[in-house]
Parts: sequence; structure tokens; C-alpha cells
Amino acid sequence: MKIFGINFNHSPSQKKPITIAICDFKKSQGLSVLKVESLYGLKEFDTFLKQKGPWFSGVNFPLGQPNLFLKKMNLPDKWSSYVKDINRWKLEGFEKKVKQFKAKLPNNAKEPLRLTDAMVGAESPLKFTQKQLALQFYEGTSRLLKAGVSILPCNPKSDTRVVLETFPDLVAQRFAVHDLGGRAKNVDTQSLHKEIIKGLETPEFEQDFKFKIF
Repeated sequence: MKIFGINFNHSPSQKKPITIAICDFKKSQGLSVLKVESLYGLKEFDTFLKQKGPWFSGVNFPLGQPNLFLKKMNLPDKWSSYVKDINRWKLEGFEKKVKQFKAKLPNNAKEPLRLTDAMVGAESPLKFTQKQLALQFYEGTSRLLKAGVSILPCNPKSDTRVVLETFPDLVAQRFAVHDLGGRAKNVDTQSLHKEIIKGLETPEFEQDFKFKIF
């Protein structure tokens, strides 16, 4: 089974590409990391998503928005419907509506979270600063929707190309490689990913997850 780990970038470039860990999983052997690919444009990402399944992919950007935002904006509950509606606003419209929404919130609650965000300590998917999660959501989800992939649990389909949201920091923290993030400016992306993978090649990982990385 092909497994992809996607480090997404809403505006990829030569300096900051979308990077994808290409892996192969065999139940009898474990997870083999074959290579790390770099994509320098969103059209390349669109093409990547079209490749034939079966495959599973984890993405590191928010796939959904807080219920409070959906209700206040009168957006539908169905994932595919509200993603389409948000894209009809265009990026400037989305940013404007988010600012208007936040302006009406109490000062101590300007960044509403999803349940999953609260559970793992993630930031709000409505943030336009720092990690720019709102931009990641806007660009990423529209492409997943157009590609027709199955998205768990937001938009499950019979398609054998399956995508789910992941929180890489949780695993990085668990296996003591989280401090690498502080050195990200001095290490090229591929080298950083290789160091993280090396940190996961431990007996503790195999014990917890019942498979090994090699």
C-alpha cells in the first residue's frame, strides 16, 4: 500500500516547496520510506492527487472549520458544500468574512477551535498570521475536493485515494524530535524530514504503533 505524508504549502516555491514523503506499507514488514519529493507549484500538487489508487495520504493542514464559524456565516453543515461556498467568496472575501466574524467575538475568544484542535493543542484554522492555517485550508481543501479523493471523516467516498488530516507534531514530540523545528531555518527541508524519520526508527515507536519504519 502506498502511503504519502504531505507537508503542504499554500504558496509553494523553490525555497518553500510542498514536500511529500513517499512510503510503502507492508503488514509483514512495516513502513518503508522510499524518498521525499518536492513540488514547486500548486498545479504539480493537483497532478499528484490524480495518480491512481489505492493510496492513503496524511496532510498537515486543517480540513475543516469550527462549528461556530459555520453557524455565524450561515454555511451548510456538509463539508463539500461549505468548502464550495467559501471558495465562491474568493480568498479576499474569505479573509474579509473571517475578520468580520472575529470582530464580534470576545477578546479572549478571537481564535475559535475545532474539537480536534482543542484535544491536540493545535491553533485555530481561522488564523491568517504565522502558520497561515486559514490560507492552508482555503487552498488545500479546494484542491482535494476537485480531485475527488475520499476525505476521512469529512467527505468519505468509495474512491481508493484516501486523505486524512494529521498532526505530525504529536508524533515528533512523543519521540523527542520536536526540537528540530527550532533549527528549521538552518536545515534544508529534505534533511529535516530525514532526521525526523531517523528519530522514529526506534523500538518505542514499533511498540506503540505495532509496525516499524525502515
